[in-house]
Amino acid sequence: MKAIRAHVSVIIPALNEEEPIAAVVAECLTTNLPSEIIVVDNGSTDLTAESARAAGAKVVTEPRPGTVGPAPLESALFRPNARSLCFWMGTGAIAPNGWGNSCNRSLMESKIS
Repeated sequence: MKAIRAHVSVIIPALNEEEPIAAVVAECLTTNLPSEIIVVDNGSTDLTAESARAAGAKVVTEPRPGTVGPAPLESALFRPNARSLCFWMGTGAIAPNGWGNSCNRSLMESKIS
């Protein structure tokens, strides 16, 4: 039986996070774990969306501050022939050293490839 590829999404809600968002996206990308990084712009009045895009994230807009809305969930979870995993991160979160390797190891041990 052919292994089903895991689709890993990291979803980051952001409101006026122009300064830290690029570093958060870059940190996620260094793990080679996510299939995609989705930044949910909650109506920022600064350059949050532009900074996130420039760093390699997909940006969706949620006009209601403080909510995430269905768009990122649809993008992250509805994948035919794939197992989907979602990680939620805040822009103020600092991922522990090696978190990507730990996640990769867990995925391999659960026979998701």
